[in-house]
Amino acid sequence: YDTNQQAVAQRYFITALRAAHVSGDRALGANILAFMSNQAVHVGSPRDAVALAESALIAERQLTPAVASSLHGRLAAGAGRTGDELTTRRALDRSVELLARAVLEEEPPWIYWYTEYAALSCAGESLMSLGRPADAEPYLGRAVAMVDPSFTRDRGLMLLDLATARLGAGSVERACATATEAAGII
Repeated sequence: YDTNQQAVAQRYFITALRAAHVSGDRALGANILAFMSNQAVHVGSPRDAVALAESALIAERQLTPAVASSLHGRLAAGAGRTGDELTTRRALDRSVELLARAVLEEEPPWIYWYTEYAALSCAGESLMSLGRPADAEPYLGRAVAMVDPSFTRDRGLMLLDLATARLGAGSVERACATATEAAGII
């Protein structure tokens, strides 16, 4: 997926989904559907992204708060790309609510990455998709401030999103400075 080999990534996702099903790990299966939703958002299939996130959320009661929160974040991202503001806002609110209840020690180890900065980044991306760069900027700014500097990929991508939000909000100089910072990382 990260190397833009979408067909290969999709085959890996399907294989992983089958393995999660065979192992009976619903949470892992839901997480795989979340990543498939993310892929769909970025390849221009936002309706598929929404359907994948909603499919994963069928098992919400059986999921830990952080896992369910990440799914609502993916739903918000897909809904934002379709222009569905109501679903986007509801999903973002639910994501925040669930993440606040998460206890790190009770979460699967593979969801380590879905912390407050990831949720903030998702909110910013969703608001950008709705054409609200000024609303997205504070979320993305907080996400960048919170991300562990060793997560260079995440930090660089969030900086690019922040630069885009700043440009959309009319802050050209701040957008250029943010993009320059991102270029130093990526």
